[in-house]
Amino acid sequence: MSRANNEGKKEIERINEGDVLEIHVTDSGFTTDIKAWCERTGNTLIGVEKTCCDYVAYVMKGKKEEGKAQPVNVELPQGKTMVVFSGDLDKAIASFIIANGAAAMGRPVTMFFTFWGLNILRKETAVKVNKTFIEKMFAKMMPRGSKSLHYLR
Repeated sequence: MSRANNEGKKEIERINEGDVLEIHVTDSGFTTDIKAWCERTGNTLIGVEKTCCDYVAYVMKGKKEEGKAQPVNVELPQGKTMVVFSGDLDKAIASFIIANGAAAMGRPVTMFFTFWGLNILRKETAVKVNKTFIEKMFAKMMPRGSKSLHYLR
């Protein structure tokens, strides 16, 4: 969904007002997402259809009023900033999904990792650094990388 929205955003910027963009995806959830994306970005969803292999959406650049395309003039709010402070896998994934969705809407995104969220960014293999005994013990308690995150049960 987000990759298609990012590509759709790039393509819609390249075409002229009133031109129609044809978007092909395989994700069925895209059909509802594209409606919201068009409303948010000031474009017109002409239609969505299911083919044998994918879903096809037709998006006209601009708003359609009385048979004419109106210029896109949508002022988006400032960017999104997210604080990732949990080492739980489901929360980490959710933060990346939200950030990716905001980026697909054309908003700049900043992700700040702190506390247990820092473990997501840690390299899976240890880097040789001189540490005190306490620092070594603390490092042993900290998971390394996204593959070490735990699931909430």
